Amino acid sequence: MAKLETFAHDAPLWFVAIFLLSAMVMACEFGAMARRRLAHLPRSRADHGVDEGYILTAVLGLLALLIAFTFSLALDRYNSRRELVVTEANALTVVYQRARLLDDPAPLQGLLREYARERLLYGERWGPAEGRVLRRADELQEQIWTEAVKQARPVLETMASSLVIEPLSAAFEAAGSRKAALAARLPLSVLAALSIYAIVSAGILGYAMIGAGGRHRVATFVLFGLITLVIVLIFDLDQPRSGWIVVPQAPMADALRAMGG
Repeated sequence: MAKLETFAHDAPLWFVAIFLLSAMVMACEFGAMARRRLAHLPRSRADHGVDEGYILTAVLGLLALLIAFTFSLALDRYNSRRELVVTEANALTVVYQRARLLDDPAPLQGLLREYARERLLYGERWGPAEGRVLRRADELQEQIWTEAVKQARPVLETMASSLVIEPLSAAFEAAGSRKAALAARLPLSVLAALSIYAIVSAGILGYAMIGAGGRHRVATFVLFGLITLVIVLIFDLDQPRSGWIVVPQAPMADALRAMGG
C-alpha cells in the first residue's frame, strides 16, 4: 500500500495524462457499446420518458464539484509551502542582520550563510540528495544554536540577546514546518476517487451520446482532454518539487545573496 501511494503521488505527469485520457476514451466506448446492446431489449427503449440528459448533467456537475474541491486542497497546500519559504528566508535574514549587535558576529554569520545555502538546496533537490542536505542542515542548526547562545550569554540581560534568539527560533520552526508541508500530500483516496469518478462519468457520457445519435463525438473527446488537463494540474500541484509547478525558492536565494553568500 505504501509503494502504491508513493507511486500515485510521484507518478510522471505524462503517464497520468495518458492513463486518464485512454481510460476515459475506453470507458466512453464501453458505455456506447453497452447502449447498443441494451437497445435490442424491450425494456431499454428510449421512449420510457427517461431523459439521459438530466442524469448526465447531474453526473458532470458532481464531477465539476469534485474537481473544484480537490483543486482547492492542492492549491492550499502549494500556497502553504510557498509562504513557509518566505517566512524562513525572512527570519534568517533578520538573524543575520541582528547578529551585528553581538561582540563577535562573524562566526555566527558564517554559519548562517552555510545554513541558508543548504536550505536553498533543500528546496531545489529531491530524492537521494534530499537526505544528505537535511542531515547537513540539522548539523548546522546545532552549531548555529550553540554559537548564538555563546554570543548572547554576555548580553543576556539586554534586548540584544532576544533580538537574535527569537528570530533564530522562528527560522528553525519554519524549517520544521517546511518539512511537514512537503510531506503533506493529498490523500490517495481523494486522488483515486477523482480519477475513478472521471472514468465512470466518461462511460455514462458514452452511453448517453449514442442515445443522441453520436453527434457529439468530437466535442466529447475535447471534453475528455480538458478534464485530463485539470486532473493532471491537480497531480502537479501535489508534487511540490518533481512536477512542472514547483515552489519558488527565490526568497531563500535573495536571503543568501543578502548574506553575501
